[in-house]
Amino acid sequence: MLHRSTSKRPGGRRGRTPDRRRYATERDYIDAIASYYQDWANRPERSRQESRAKAFEALAARYSDDDEAQIFSALYIAGTQSLADQTYSAYFKAATILERQSAKYPEHPGVAHYLILFTTLLHWPRRDSPPHADTQASRQTRRTRYTCRRTSSRA
Repeated sequence: MLHRSTSKRPGGRRGRTPDRRRYATERDYIDAIASYYQDWANRPERSRQESRAKAFEALAARYSDDDEAQIFSALYIAGTQSLADQTYSAYFKAATILERQSAKYPEHPGVAHYLILFTTLLHWPRRDSPPHADTQASRQTRRTRYTCRRTSSRA
């Protein structure tokens, strides 16, 4: 009698049949992370961060049903925000992605944490704030879009 670990399946394989989609997804995650480390010695940090953000954007577009890919994409996009960019486009883009995830998973602690962080950075009082920050419509949008949501489970 053969021991269970040495028994072979038809076709000569041992154990479980690998899930090719799962392995392809994991390979794509590894490739996206590897884009940060390519040519490490000759590329500045900013360039490496931008290539990682672009790779994760492509990953999120490819696996649109993968929520973690969307969240990682938002984090790496926000990491490319330049302080010289007064439109704060990277933070807005990241906050938009995280708002969609927050609607799907209102109790997800990571999404809530980063959404609060990015929206706080967007609306932190600055001497050199962008011109659209002082309009009444902008203030009203801020109040309605970026407020902390309380759950109805608390009594």
